[in-house]
Amino acid sequence: MNKIKFLNSALLVLFLANLAWLFLFLNRPKHRPEGPKQLIIDQLQFDAEQIQAYDALIQVHRTQIRSLDDSIQVYKSSLYRHLDSKDSLVQNHYIEHINAFQRQIENTHLQHFVAIRQLCKPEQQEAFVQLQSKLAEWFKPHKK
Repeated sequence: MNKIKFLNSALLVLFLANLAWLFLFLNRPKHRPEGPKQLIIDQLQFDAEQIQAYDALIQVHRTQIRSLDDSIQVYKSSLYRHLDSKDSLVQNHYIEHINAFQRQIENTHLQHFVAIRQLCKPEQQEAFVQLQSKLAEWFKPHKK
């Protein structure tokens, strides 16, 4: 009978430990890393009006970038459909268009940050200068 009591007690302890672990696992705070938007707002200490204007800038920027990305995808699809082509002029034509859209993307990013700088009040300009050195790091491609 002692073995059965011991096994029942051990089973109860293990069951309660699993319940406690499950409770802690399910109730842990959902940690999402801060995105560039929040980092910029925090670093520049934007007020509510600036945040609203910044949100509008973000929406315009995203729309522009999506459109350019879509255009690149169209030309990439055409390029790869001509993979077997012996005519390098056709392939170069598509590559030149892809490069032109990529230049537009970089210019769009640049103009986006110029617009953010214009949102800054004079006392926030120094913080923006400090932010500039971090931008390339924040927006580097993610390694997969």
